[in-house]
Amino acid sequence: MRALDGVSLTARRGEIRGIVGPNGSGKTTLFNVVSGFYRASAGQVALAGRPVSGARPYRLSLLGPARTFQNLRLFTDLTVKDNVLVALDRTRTRAIWRYVLWPVAIWRRERRLDHAADGLLARFGLTEFAAMRPSSLPYGIQRRIEIARAMAGSPRLLLLDSTVRRCGSSSRSSAPSATAVSPSCSSSTTWAWSCRCANA
Repeated sequence: MRALDGVSLTARRGEIRGIVGPNGSGKTTLFNVVSGFYRASAGQVALAGRPVSGARPYRLSLLGPARTFQNLRLFTDLTVKDNVLVALDRTRTRAIWRYVLWPVAIWRRERRLDHAADGLLARFGLTEFAAMRPSSLPYGIQRRIEIARAMAGSPRLLLLDSTVRRCGSSSRSSAPSATAVSPSCSSSTTWAWSCRCANA
């Protein structure tokens, strides 16, 4: 079975691209290649003309892409707000010394992050669930949490994997299995990718 073969797609500023296909057709595999979870056997992923194929997911995320997953990947032991804060705080481990030597700056930064998290929760209608754990909430709300977390990094490219899945009876009955690619309009970055994966 071949997951992907000869895929070629470009996403420019402000564009929304939909990738539609039945289950098992390779939509999630494509996203895994673009976001660095899988390495294609041929082809490349490029950001503004810069090849980023093979970059580790955590390094790639600093360059602009963010994604949701077909199966929810929330931190179930954290609150809804903490799930968003995790994505907002990009502090490197080598900066831990600041907590001891520069506590005032850390306190100010944490206030800014807290304010930003509150803004995201309000934007996605999640304020009333801020102190709750995701596992206690309905699927549709959990999906909104995941999107809010993906948006926390102001991504240049937002990959939404099966966002309509199980969101309502009408969606289940009428919507095809689809994946949307939505670059943020905050940057002029162009993403382009072509890839070929080996037979599974």
